[in-house]
Amino acid sequence: MIRRFWLLRGALIVPLTILFGTAAAFLLTFTLHGSFQLYWSVHSPVNAESIAAVAFVLLILMRASAARTERHVSARFEFMPAGAITLCAVLAFLPTVAAPLLHDSYTHVYEALHESWAQVLETFAPRGGAFLRPIGYISYYMDGKWAGADPFRWHLGNVVLHAINSCLAYWLLRRLTKDRWIAVMAGLVFALHGSRPEAVAWVAARYDLLAALFVLAALLAVDAYAETNRRSWYVPMILSAIAAVLSKESAYALPLLAAVMAIFKEDPARRRTLYAAAAIGATYVLALLYRLRVLGDVGGYRVAPGQAEVLRFNALHSAKALFFREWALLFFPLNWSAEIGIWVKFAVVLVLLALTALLAWSRIERRLLAGAILWVLAASLPVQHLLLLGPDLAGARVLYLPVLGLALLFGLMVAGVPAGVKRWSVAAALILFQLVALLHNEAIWRETAFASQRACRAAGEEIARDPQVVFRGLPVTRNGVFFLANGFPYCVEMNSHVKADQARVLAGNQPAAKGQRVLEWSEQGQEWQPALHPQ
Repeated sequence: MIRRFWLLRGALIVPLTILFGTAAAFLLTFTLHGSFQLYWSVHSPVNAESIAAVAFVLLILMRASAARTERHVSARFEFMPAGAITLCAVLAFLPTVAAPLLHDSYTHVYEALHESWAQVLETFAPRGGAFLRPIGYISYYMDGKWAGADPFRWHLGNVVLHAINSCLAYWLLRRLTKDRWIAVMAGLVFALHGSRPEAVAWVAARYDLLAALFVLAALLAVDAYAETNRRSWYVPMILSAIAAVLSKESAYALPLLAAVMAIFKEDPARRRTLYAAAAIGATYVLALLYRLRVLGDVGGYRVAPGQAEVLRFNALHSAKALFFREWALLFFPLNWSAEIGIWVKFAVVLVLLALTALLAWSRIERRLLAGAILWVLAASLPVQHLLLLGPDLAGARVLYLPVLGLALLFGLMVAGVPAGVKRWSVAAALILFQLVALLHNEAIWRETAFASQRACRAAGEEIARDPQVVFRGLPVTRNGVFFLANGFPYCVEMNSHVKADQARVLAGNQPAAKGQRVLEWSEQGQEWQPALHPQ
């Protein structure tokens, strides 16, 4: 059996290396020259990114060592690295706090300013509906009391939550791996990953930040129980687990994540970790039953009236999302819908060199490597139906928890490089790529937020001139960023002197009333123009 494994390993390493090199060459060509023609036209780098990422993970797995690594470093919390990671998370997102609101954010802010506390409490037992996220609604309500309609304060709330999550991620992996290098590297990747702008810069994604906050708190309680055998840790563990699942559905991954933690433990801590995972799983069964009772079904996004998207299972779709597309988004989180600057091109070259260096230099324990990969897959299961994202990264907030698995993977790989210049250079290249990708994607979010504000102000001016004007065909996204389709009336009210009920939007093919002027947004002209087919 062992001989067959080594024969198979030897037979696969060469083709996988060729596959990685070829995909990396395609990605590099697209980065430097844009779309190009070979035997076919290449207009998107996503498939090349997926192939390169999957080939890389398989190669690292084959090169991993079965020998166990003894770690004698203390797992205590260290304030300096934790503070540095937290500070990096804040500084990286400071450019976003001055941006206007976007899309659904206007709806959430408007409702927070006009709802009563009794209405907020009713979200714990909504009559039907698609979502059960009362912790998120409470957060919006509380922010409304101090932030008002000031976008700066609303954005600041998201940034602070992300900074806390980054600190907790560092603390969890510091305890789990008992290695400072792994925890610091992973904490920085988690804080600066290029997919973060949607989750942090978009106020409407507060649910993702809250769910991650309570998931991390629950996992820290699981780890504390496993190491100390103090059953009192079950109290914060279960309370955090309940708060997580009442923040967003992505938290249903928590029992699986707790079980994955057992890979990093030795008996009896491993056994206690599995007990804790089972306890959370039992709690979530009850939470699901409660959800079914108050919503009438599992809820979530709908593909048709009464049909939940999460229940529309397709094996090929799920396999492509979990084992192919997701890895492109994790390894190369770039929004390709906007022009790629020189720094981004340089960063892509740098990260491809860093990945190649990791293949040559890094040696990792196979058990820990498998744990990091399983973390990614476990965190992705509740959102697997949403993972087939395009090159514009629209919907990338669903990657918020899976990124922690990638962060752990990078931390393990960098720690597996010989200490000295090699390790520092690879770590710097990986972090620099994440930072450049993050700033590139952030710039697109800021630009779109200001474009949305200008569009709403212009709409307000049109309504002031002609109160009968109506709007149609509002774009959902712009360069991968959620734009005008949702929250438009509140956007108009908050950015002009026109009330929300005066900003009327025609749905679909709904005809305009006789004499009404119909306007559509022109991205090319950056202005409202008469609809081509107003009736």
